Amino acid sequence: VLPRLGDYPQGPDVNNVNEVVWDSLGYGNEYMIERWRDGVVEQIAKPALLPLIDDFGRIVFSTTTGQAYLYADGKITQITFEDEPTAAHAINEAGEIVLRQRPFPFGQLLIMRRARTGDADWNNRVELADHAVFTACMNGPDGVERFRLFPTDTLCECRFLDLDYDNDVDLK
Repeated sequence: VLPRLGDYPQGPDVNNVNEVVWDSLGYGNEYMIERWRDGVVEQIAKPALLPLIDDFGRIVFSTTTGQAYLYADGKITQITFEDEPTAAHAINEAGEIVLRQRPFPFGQLLIMRRARTGDADWNNRVELADHAVFTACMNGPDGVERFRLFPTDTLCECRFLDLDYDNDVDLK
């Protein structure tokens, strides 16, 4: 049984590095996001609900005001500024986020794509490990089939290294 700070825990999510997030009713009857990591529970945000976590510990969540936020590296950043209420719906390891914009049931799905920065391993730094992936992906201006990290990949990970959006990874 995981310890918790608030009452009525709901909406749990778990990543592949054994972190768990959920929302619960905290003091003052406001929903808050809690995270369990390394045997410790901490409050991440309040008021907040519907958390989702990726393997880098980034958490997307919504608030009762209908806006979506991202918690990363100890900081909370508002990621939507819409008139229509918006809820975070998914986050992948590349940091791409899917949002569901209301009103229900006629809302729409929005995707926040990852900026192409040259950071191939998504650790928020461009370093030597990224260079190794870059050279494997580099194929020149002719658009030859790109390198994939695994034979089962359905999305080419090299797309994050195509900095000029011309469908190839090159020095231009």
